[in-house]
Amino acid sequence: MTNKIYDTKESALEAIKISPYFSVSMLSNELKNDKELVLEALKKYKGSYPQLQYVGDELKNDKELVLEAVKQRDDNFKYASERLRDDKELVLEAVKQRGDTFKYVSERLRDDKEVVLVAVKQNGLVIILASHELRNDKEVIYDAISHSDSEHRSAILQALKHLNY
Repeated sequence: MTNKIYDTKESALEAIKISPYFSVSMLSNELKNDKELVLEALKKYKGSYPQLQYVGDELKNDKELVLEAVKQRDDNFKYASERLRDDKELVLEAVKQRGDTFKYVSERLRDDKEVVLVAVKQNGLVIILASHELRNDKEVIYDAISHSDSEHRSAILQALKHLNY
């Protein structure tokens, strides 16, 4: 794939069909705000870079598009709008799919027990990113440990011990 910038929807769709490495960064600024086109590119992309960083600001505030981006890579969530990173409904869905997404959620939701419980069930290690109060919550600790392998259980306990002193 070249560094060509695609400025027509038709040529971009054709390129997306041909290459699983078509990056949203290759779209013109105008096309980076075309939801249909960007969704298609996100669904097909198999590269190693988070694509949400390249979409237009308007689409970084679109729940459907952000959730699709998170399905591909958890680190796409860090490029979502601040409003969406504080949207409990979206965050719950995102952390259900990928627990690591929790590292990008708002401070307010790091103190939300429901969100934290869903996240630690996907990846117990994210307990260290929860609020101080929830890192000390017995139910949260239990879920984080019970949903982790033995190697991670030890790391979780060590991290909690360190963070809580």
